[in-house]
Amino acid sequence: MFVFDAHIHTLASGHHTTDRVIDVVKAAKSRGILAVGITEHAHGMLNGCTESGFRSLMLSPRDRLGVKVLFGAEANVMAEDGTIDLSPAVYDKLDYVITSLHKECFRPRGEEINTKALIFAMEKKNCDVVGHPADKTFPLNLPALVKAAKQNGVIIELNEASVRENGYRGDNRPQTRTLIRLCKQFNVPVVLGSDSHGGAFVGDFTTLTAMLKEEDFPKTLVLNDCIKRFLAALPRNKG
Repeated sequence: MFVFDAHIHTLASGHHTTDRVIDVVKAAKSRGILAVGITEHAHGMLNGCTESGFRSLMLSPRDRLGVKVLFGAEANVMAEDGTIDLSPAVYDKLDYVITSLHKECFRPRGEEINTKALIFAMEKKNCDVVGHPADKTFPLNLPALVKAAKQNGVIIELNEASVRENGYRGDNRPQTRTLIRLCKQFNVPVVLGSDSHGGAFVGDFTTLTAMLKEEDFPKTLVLNDCIKRFLAALPRNKG
C-alpha cells in the first residue's frame, strides 16, 4: 500500500489551484495517505515560490490532522550546466528537492543537451529526485539518465500526471513504461508523485500502479510505502 505522495503543489506555486497545505492534508487524510510532500515550484517559474516563501514553509507544522508533512521544492533546471533556481542555503534546509525541466525555464534543446542538463544537475548535487523524466516535451536519453541516477544515488520520479487519462502532461505512457523497465534493469529506486495542484489528485496513483504490476516491478524499489525509507534513500541523507 502506498502511503506517501512525493509531488504536490499548493497555491504557493502560483497556478492551477487556490488550495492551501491544510486542504491538501484534508484530501490526503480522506484517502488514507499518511504523508505528503509539498513541492512548490521554485521562483524560476512565473509566480513560483520565493526563497523567503520556502523558509516560511519550513517553519510550518510538520504534523497536521495525523498526516506527516514534508517540505521540499520542485526546482527548475535553468541552464545546460545543471544550474537550478534554488540557492544552496535553501536547498540544504529543505527535506528534499525534485529537479525538473520546464519549458518556461529551459527551452527544449534536443535529447543530448536535455539529458546532459539533468545529469549535470545530479553531479552538482542539485537533485534528490528527477522530476517527470518521461515528459515527451523534453526528449531524453533514458538509459543514460537512469545510469547517471544510479551512479549519483538519485531517485527517479514516476509521475501520475504524465500517464493519467486526460492528465495535463498528455500521454507519456510509452516513455514511462521504458523508464520503469530501465529502473528495474539497473535497480534504481523510484518514488511516485501525483503532481497534483491542490488536493484533487493527492495519492492517486491508479495508472502507475497498474503499469508497475504489468512490468512486475520490485516493490522494494518503490519508496512510497514508508516515509523513513524514502528519506534514507535521498542523496542528501547518504553518508
